[in-house]
Amino acid sequence: MHPHPKTTPTQNELYPVLQYIRKHYYADRPKDYHRHHRDILRALTWPAAWLDKQALTITAEDYNRLLLKKLHQIKQHGDPNHYRAYFPKYLMKVLQDHCHHHKEALYQKLKHASYTIDWIARGIEQNNQHQQTGTLAAAHQLLHQKQRTTKKASNQMTLGL
Repeated sequence: MHPHPKTTPTQNELYPVLQYIRKHYYADRPKDYHRHHRDILRALTWPAAWLDKQALTITAEDYNRLLLKKLHQIKQHGDPNHYRAYFPKYLMKVLQDHCHHHKEALYQKLKHASYTIDWIARGIEQNNQHQQTGTLAAAHQLLHQKQRTTKKASNQMTLGL
């Protein structure tokens, strides 16, 4: 195995995936990318929340590999007419279908002794490696919460100057 770069709490683990999405799905629509950014993050963190509920942990490298593989398959085999209007929903559905369809295979891989040993070894080499699934699952929960609405300006008291 090749050495992995150290992970620090300030690094955005999903940055390579977000860059891939921006380049391949929103290259000609930067405003749509910014408008959809929160929903894209919600879709990208959904598998982590699902894995966390299954009591499965995955390394950051493998998580990003899984996401990039699905994104590459969408780009290669998907119909842009089906996902162009609202890509985050399409991505969410693809990721959910993948996780549900491959539940047993994911369980076997992530619970296998060799994966666990490798995961522990990586955790020793890299700070926060063990936090990947839990952190992304927590991020998914935050993104999933409805945004608090503020009172309309007409209902707020103002100071007369």
